[in-house]
Amino acid sequence: MKENFHWKEAEREKILGCLARSLAGRDKGELFVILGGEGEYLYLADGRYRTAAKPKRKKKKHAQLIFVKQDEIFEKLREGRPVYDAEIKTFIRCFKRENQVIGSRHEDR
Repeated sequence: MKENFHWKEAEREKILGCLARSLAGRDKGELFVILGGEGEYLYLADGRYRTAAKPKRKKKKHAQLIFVKQDEIFEKLREGRPVYDAEIKTFIRCFKRENQVIGSRHEDR
């Protein structure tokens, strides 16, 4: 039986601004920042190919949550202020370096 996902405020606060790894599609394995969600979908941006202005819409079941977030990005998203692509790219790049993530099309750009 399929569960219907309802975008609850408590869950929104928990995952807003977190990183997510794509599990399916042509972007499989890529890291994104969660900018929001609606129903069973998340809105993801990587700051390069998927910008904050045009985030990727991806089903929750096709994304692995990584509960790491940058306070500045989280606060901006929570308050409804714009998040810049440079901030997203820097956050993802720093996470990859700290965790020695390899094999991505975004390496050291």
